[in-house]
Amino acid sequence: MMLLAGAGAAPGHAQGSDVETPAEAGLPRYNQCLRRIPFWFHTLGRASLASRGDLAALQKLFEDYRKPAKAPAKGMQAEDHARYTLATLFAQYFDDRVSVDHLTRFRQEFATPADAWLWFKVLGVEAHQHGLAPLVEVVRKHPSPYLRAAALVALVGHGDLEAAAAVPDICAALPKQPGERRLMLGAVSQVIAAAAPKLKTPAMQAALRAYIGLLAKDRRLTLGERSLIARHLGPVFGSSARHLDPEPWLHMLETGREPPKTSGGTVTQLRFFGIEAAGDRICYVIDMSNSMCTPVAPRGPTTGPRKKRRKGPPDETDIPWHLVKNRFDLAREHLKISLLRLTKGQHFCVIWFGSEAGTLTSCPGLLPATPGNVRKVIKELDSIAPLSPEPPDAPDGRLRGNTNMHGGLRLAFALHSRGPVKRFEHVDPKVFVGGCDSVFLLSDGAPSFDSFAVEDQFYANEIKVVADQESGREISRRERIVYHGPYHESPWFDDDLRRMNLFRRVPIHCIAIGEADVPLLRRIAAESGGQVYVFEDKTPSRGR
Repeated sequence: MMLLAGAGAAPGHAQGSDVETPAEAGLPRYNQCLRRIPFWFHTLGRASLASRGDLAALQKLFEDYRKPAKAPAKGMQAEDHARYTLATLFAQYFDDRVSVDHLTRFRQEFATPADAWLWFKVLGVEAHQHGLAPLVEVVRKHPSPYLRAAALVALVGHGDLEAAAAVPDICAALPKQPGERRLMLGAVSQVIAAAAPKLKTPAMQAALRAYIGLLAKDRRLTLGERSLIARHLGPVFGSSARHLDPEPWLHMLETGREPPKTSGGTVTQLRFFGIEAAGDRICYVIDMSNSMCTPVAPRGPTTGPRKKRRKGPPDETDIPWHLVKNRFDLAREHLKISLLRLTKGQHFCVIWFGSEAGTLTSCPGLLPATPGNVRKVIKELDSIAPLSPEPPDAPDGRLRGNTNMHGGLRLAFALHSRGPVKRFEHVDPKVFVGGCDSVFLLSDGAPSFDSFAVEDQFYANEIKVVADQESGREISRRERIVYHGPYHESPWFDDDLRRMNLFRRVPIHCIAIGEADVPLLRRIAAESGGQVYVFEDKTPSRGR
């Protein structure tokens, strides 16, 4: 495990392991880790205790969930993430007949929207041990739409047809409150996304008819809600169209063929690095780690910009290759092209991540894509210049440090028009209604950092100190080092991204440059329904 380490003005990094030996595992190790400052140690201690798998350990972790230990975090509440990681550990280590009833009683103790992740995880255990009846009961009878949605999404992974059977009733009685309605639409959309292999079954046919029926004018859904439905129906029928009216989809359901072209509404297509996607509220999440200063070979004419550009929106042939010297230049010029192609009615934000994560100053929230707003953002992008190199760890220049991909994505899912919500981005009505509906993620490396960085003493024999996250150059031990949290690597990174996107299934389209972690980016795209573009390749692939 890579850990940032530093002493005074000479930063270093550290490397340790999430795996405990049997002698280390259990309550003593848990207590030892919880007394330390870094959230990484808290997570390690909880995993150590959970690995025992007995009821005494489970009860101790229940107490921890009720009142988690505090830990420093930037822009997040560490106690929230303590609960998220504990819910994951419950499902990982206590999926057995002895523990399941204790887990059921425990989830019933917590019934707020913020506990939806706990319900999703525990209901998965109940499905394994008791079958699908507990999940179906929650979907049909629980008063909280958030917990009904959690049960429905859990059902998708264990019983597609049982989930489909609940869809007509849900569609007939969608919540009136906009945030709750978008929540349920997101959960139902995940049932629909799983429909293709079982398209001909009566339950899935009925679910699709009810879902398509939501596009009818008398249902009075917003454009964003109709776009969400269209985005999920296209892959089910193998169609690139994104019709906003029900008739074309009903035609495909009944005939299995595309309908004749009509003048009906469709969803606007976006374009970034050759990926074409649908969306009206777009977050561009751009890697600004130091490795983005690495030089790249030009891919086009280097003698200057094209003297005469054809009419219409710009595309990749308009990139001024004489300005592209490094990976960040490459990303910036492609991003500028994509921004200039945005149209009236769309909203956008540019998010960067390095050791930290943030929005560009010119777009603190999802802004309307007016010419003025686009110009301001492009002007700020053009003002960003690498600092001088610092060999051996930043031989080509410095931008903004390490690779806090988790922080960048968390900000994307927390964002709405007025900026990010502070907590519970996976269940906040403001992001359901006003958050992004499409994400482009560009990176040139594996995650190496997160937002839980904090200084603590060096614990001998548990880690080794290295000078740089990305180079891995080892240095001597220090008295105090800076530890990051658990979200720089799998499975914690993957699991928390699943939580963020649990009810929205926003497609995350991934662009890989240089030494990017392509397997990770493919997993991200596949899980969210996005596409992947590897810069050396010529065509994007859908999650493959």
